[in-house]
Amino acid sequence: MKILREASAAKREDTLSARNCIKKQGKLIFPFLLLFYRRIIMPKKPLKPCSYPGCPNLTEGRYCEEHKKLREKQYNKYHRDKVVQSIYNSKEWKMLRRKKLELNPECEQCLREDRITRATMVDHIVPIKKGGGVFSMSNLQSLCWNCHSRKSAKEGSRWKNI
Repeated sequence: MKILREASAAKREDTLSARNCIKKQGKLIFPFLLLFYRRIIMPKKPLKPCSYPGCPNLTEGRYCEEHKKLREKQYNKYHRDKVVQSIYNSKEWKMLRRKKLELNPECEQCLREDRITRATMVDHIVPIKKGGGVFSMSNLQSLCWNCHSRKSAKEGSRWKNI
């Protein structure tokens, strides 16, 4: 019982001293830095409503999981170029994609930036619309979702530079 009282008293002292600037090991630590010193994890950003019309679900991204899949499906059906879509649905592309991910399982862009991330997508270095080789292994690179999205946004391939 005595040990518990001492521990709670020490905790109260830490809390009281956190309100002011304190000195630990000869360094001045301000209250906002105390959170990092005591290894308290900061909360995540608050969830926001799904952008799909009429959906009440809260999400971290733009769409909830249910509507994210639906939006991808709608994009593929109504907006993606039919020629390009037929390429990505072909057996030859699926085999080439699998082979590329087996040869390079890490994201090539992240490796250039000294990070190691698992690749989930295979991207054409020179886009098909700009004359890049469709089934040429030298025109393909393995990318993670983040790097692929960033590259597509810069190219304007999906969002048309909006």
